[in-house]
Amino acid sequence: MQMNNLNTALLEESLGILPNKEITKIFFHSIMAELSELQEEIGEYTAKEIVFRSLDRIPNVKVEWGDPRIYGKNRVLMGTQEKIAVLDITPVIQALKLVWNTYFSSQNAD
Repeated sequence: MQMNNLNTALLEESLGILPNKEITKIFFHSIMAELSELQEEIGEYTAKEIVFRSLDRIPNVKVEWGDPRIYGKNRVLMGTQEKIAVLDITPVIQALKLVWNTYFSSQNAD
């Protein structure tokens, strides 16, 4: 199984699902839609769920949490009927928390 850090070029190659631009566009817009509904800073759990739901919106792909005992912490399994990719979403979770919480606190500073 291929391990990567949400490298959409590798996803496109390994899963053969959508062109790289489409995966990126769906993922980005899904995250933005989720964040636009929030009125508070986020923790790790919320960031994980946002990333998971955003990946789950990619058509023709099944997304599941990987068993941490087998794949490690914060691993998501994405696949079609023929192929699967194991993604470490830790960097995305950390970046999402940092960027959103910084933005949110700057917008709500008194």
